[in-house]
Amino acid sequence: MPRRLRILTVIAALAGLGLVAAAPSYAVLAAPTPDTTDVGTPVPALHWTSVSGAAQYQVQISAASDFSALLNPDPNSQLTKNTYYTLTTTVPDCTCYWRVRAVSSTGVSGAWSSATEWDKSSSAPTPTAPSDGDTVTYPNPLVLSWDPVDGAQKYEVLIGDSPSLTGTPVETSATHYAPTGWLANGTHWWAVAVKDANNVTSAYSTPQSFDWEWPSAVSGLTVTDTVDSTGDSYADDTIYEPRFSWDPVAGAAKYDVDISLDSNFATGSTTRYTTIGTSLSPTAVLENADYYWRVRAIDPASGVGDWTYGGDAAAPGDSFSESYDTQSPSINNLRMTDVTSDPGNDDDADSGDGYQTTEPIVQWDPVPGAGAYVVDVRQYDLNDPSAGCNWSGVLGQKKWLNIVEGNAWTPLGSTLGAGNTVLPGKSPTKDSITAALVVGNAYCVRVKPVRLINGVAAPWTYLDPSNDGTNWAFQYDGPPAGDVCQPSCASEDYLGADDYLTPQTGSTSTSMPLFTWNPISGAGGYFIVVATDQAMTHVIDYAWTEVPAYSPRTSSASSLISYPDSTTNYYWQVFPANGINGSGANGVAGQGDRGSFLKQTIPPTLVSPVGGETVDGQVTFQWLPVYGATRYTLQVSDDPNFPTSGSHILETLNSTYSTSYTSTLNNFKSGLLYWRVEAIDAKGTALSWTAPESFTQTYDVPTFDGIDNPTEGSDTPVLQWNPVPGAISYDVDMLCSVGQSCTDGAAIKTTAHTMLRLTGVGDIGWHVRANFPGGAEPSDWSETQTYTHTIPDPTNPTTLRTSTGALFSWDAMPGATKYKVEISRSNSFATLIGSAFLTQNTSWAPTLATTDYLNGGTFYWRVRSQDGDGNLGQPTPAQSMTMPAKIAVTVSPGLLLHGTTTTVTVTVKSFDGHVVAGARVAVSGAGLKGAAKLTGTQGKATFKLRPPKKGTITFSVTKTGYQPLKKTITSR
Repeated sequence: MPRRLRILTVIAALAGLGLVAAAPSYAVLAAPTPDTTDVGTPVPALHWTSVSGAAQYQVQISAASDFSALLNPDPNSQLTKNTYYTLTTTVPDCTCYWRVRAVSSTGVSGAWSSATEWDKSSSAPTPTAPSDGDTVTYPNPLVLSWDPVDGAQKYEVLIGDSPSLTGTPVETSATHYAPTGWLANGTHWWAVAVKDANNVTSAYSTPQSFDWEWPSAVSGLTVTDTVDSTGDSYADDTIYEPRFSWDPVAGAAKYDVDISLDSNFATGSTTRYTTIGTSLSPTAVLENADYYWRVRAIDPASGVGDWTYGGDAAAPGDSFSESYDTQSPSINNLRMTDVTSDPGNDDDADSGDGYQTTEPIVQWDPVPGAGAYVVDVRQYDLNDPSAGCNWSGVLGQKKWLNIVEGNAWTPLGSTLGAGNTVLPGKSPTKDSITAALVVGNAYCVRVKPVRLINGVAAPWTYLDPSNDGTNWAFQYDGPPAGDVCQPSCASEDYLGADDYLTPQTGSTSTSMPLFTWNPISGAGGYFIVVATDQAMTHVIDYAWTEVPAYSPRTSSASSLISYPDSTTNYYWQVFPANGINGSGANGVAGQGDRGSFLKQTIPPTLVSPVGGETVDGQVTFQWLPVYGATRYTLQVSDDPNFPTSGSHILETLNSTYSTSYTSTLNNFKSGLLYWRVEAIDAKGTALSWTAPESFTQTYDVPTFDGIDNPTEGSDTPVLQWNPVPGAISYDVDMLCSVGQSCTDGAAIKTTAHTMLRLTGVGDIGWHVRANFPGGAEPSDWSETQTYTHTIPDPTNPTTLRTSTGALFSWDAMPGATKYKVEISRSNSFATLIGSAFLTQNTSWAPTLATTDYLNGGTFYWRVRSQDGDGNLGQPTPAQSMTMPAKIAVTVSPGLLLHGTTTTVTVTVKSFDGHVVAGARVAVSGAGLKGAAKLTGTQGKATFKLRPPKKGTITFSVTKTGYQPLKKTITSR
């Protein structure tokens, strides 16, 4: 077909559709009259009046009035046969301008319409909760909410401490946001802006305020005695170890605890502890005194609450009294003993004049909590009994003030000649006074236990008949006569094997030993050597004594003698000396007989938790005090062997004097764990570990009782849970499937989670766990909850149909980034007209330029939204639109003879080949009188025609809803 004929055919078809009007060849195309609709806001559909003779229209949209900044610069995107026009992308906020002109079938353009202004202005969201000025009180979650905005793809939220709201916004696709961080008490402001599909951001809403309130007051302040009712009545009567406890404060990360001698809590009189637990056993010894105490909570952002004072009383609160061994006497069974008997034998028992002895040994029962004992021994003037025991006298020749770790005291030798030793190059421990024991003199004795050396001490206990320190304790009648060594020795320079009395060879000493041996005839004193080997080369103690007994001691805390626990033997050897100055000791260490013993202190008894006991939340460890221990080391491990390699040791607490402990720093991992305790003596020597005890650590998991979480919907939901006691934050794990995208939450300081992103459809599982202060060990995950996410069909699908155009529109869908429009001849949409069309706006106008539209008929369309990951929602129900259908007409026969009657059949079908019944077929031309018939069910109309002359016969076919058509045949 020639090009001109094709153009005329298209124009005729468009004229039949009513989309264009025939115009005389001399006409100039008029300018359309523009009209901006309110459909599709904020990017509206454009409409104009049709122009006679227009084959199509060209539309330009610009951000400048001179159209120098086109928003649809692609020429192909500007052309349409429709008298509606829509952009497929959103545009920045602007005063926008648009214009339209008609274009003829030959490509000749008419005049532009006048430029029409259109304001693209993104409106800020409207905040809905909390209301301006509301107070939100922890643990109620703070959830900021606002109304959705049409065309919004995302939102930006700003939170600040002033209305200026400077800072970095949080971006979310939801219409609510729960801040994950901790807010300080006080007033805060917030505002929200909207982002469209092209990331164009609107202005922010007017800042609104809310007050965040964290109830930080601590209550239930109580002091209890750790040792009380532990099963050791002696320790209970002797030791007071305060354990401070209080009720937990929801959201508190830790607590400050002040213990003070001053009711004003002056800095110099106050000790501060910081702990994550709700109980505290001080690791340092408190002096005997009255104390005040107070507690305050600290939030996860290090903000502090108000102080609460002991007993929940007004400041300074209730005080408590710290005491150590205030019983009378402070030491039980203080007594004199000798090398062969306990209690000792009075050498002159019949005289009734006191206790005489040649082997003065002072012993007493050990005191719980005592790390050492101070022994004060002073000479008593028998010639002046009225002077009594001069306890305030200056240290001199006749006074001892010694510190011992064990529960015995013996005098040492004081006179030692130059070079007198059995260990070449080594000097033994001896008394510093120039004349130790004087035969015939009497001596006063008093002893007191000390909690720590040079630390807390109990009152003195006196060893005299009246127990008041006014009389003497013993009279020295020595040195002892002695005997030959038993059995016979290699020489007089050694003791015999049977002369070693205590500790017995092969025995185990559970405390610092008291060494005793048989006195040797003629000995003026003795050197004693203690070593870890039989050859006596690795010496740990060496002393000089005038009596056949030795209790390791010193005159100062820094040089206290202590033997570590050992499962291998200690060896001890005694060398008699002829003179009181150490002369005549000719023995060689490692030769001759010697004694041996093991040193194994009794470890603490672990009280709780034991036997795999389940502990929910923070665990408090407790054990019984042991004799000789001043401090303890505690270890917690996930391995009963407590390996030092790797990360199996979960915590080591060094040097606590208390017999209980609640970790100030750590929460332990869930599961079966082990703990043990090691006692430490006053010298700092670590003693034996206890056998491990086990416990099962558990933590409360978040619950959902009373929480009405949504289980399905198209929104990005607010997910909530109940607060867990002691928790400071929560983790939320979103269990998204393939094709879904959702946002986890980590370290959320509130009890609500709002995902910043949620795309995809179907079931999404989620669970939450609690985090606790002082460690990375969280609770187990909660039961899994399910939220079924849907993307429903857009609402309010609407078809606007005019004689010259068509427009489809729908309501905006929250979370939609695009909309997919499908058009088909069938409501099954099995075959689409063209491909699917994507637009960021909520209206769409087809260009009506394809053959399908030219053919007309009934069309179906539907729309569905698409999220940011390309997931499609449900489509709307099929919407129909009817345009005049193109018809096909056949006439048989196609040639008539004038003057001859012929039966002529006219068949009418639609463009897709279906018969059209009820079409009106009118006949005219070749001298025929006008006649008309309707097609029957077969789409046929039959005429008997006898044209009177030659010429053209025209069949005109019309029917409502169809394009009119004329068909001609020839009469000759």
